[in-house]
Amino acid sequence: MKPAPPRLALALALASAWSLPVMAGETVPAHLTGVWGTAESLDAGTTAQAELYLEADGFGLLIGSSPPGVFTAGPDKGKPVGRITMGLPFRARLEEGTLVVLPFNPGNPDDTGPTTRCRYQAVDAVLHCTTPGHGTLLLKQRSAPMDANMAGIIDEMRIALRAHAGKASALRPAPPPVSARLP
Repeated sequence: MKPAPPRLALALALASAWSLPVMAGETVPAHLTGVWGTAESLDAGTTAQAELYLEADGFGLLIGSSPPGVFTAGPDKGKPVGRITMGLPFRARLEEGTLVVLPFNPGNPDDTGPTTRCRYQAVDAVLHCTTPGHGTLLLKQRSAPMDANMAGIIDEMRIALRAHAGKASALRPAPPPVSARLP
């Protein structure tokens, strides 16, 4: 079989790449999208809390907070201290009924862990999420749509992915000038 001419191969590659977002469609069912949490907020209760923000295309944020601290000395001894809060961007996909949450790190596409796996329990509308070495989280859906601020943050992740993809091609050496390629 004769290989396709370079221009045809390039056109086919571009057409395939252009159609990927359309073919991908919704990667996450609608009943799994929105805001999920271990409590009504990251500041609730006396234990660590977590929130999962998930959009239909699989982009999202997993945010966790530590248990509240307490001053151990000084005039504020015994009074509560704020919690430590950390958020991690992720990409999620559905694999045989399990929501698989993977780190989102466009600067290091080989970053593979930790992976969180969530099973949806329809009876209680609860996600049972496990991360190796980190135990299990029970997340209840707090709202199907997320607020505009959080949606904007997740959209920034999409922009970062597109920007990184553009930078990857910019890192390749430029082709030699046409005059250098002429016989």
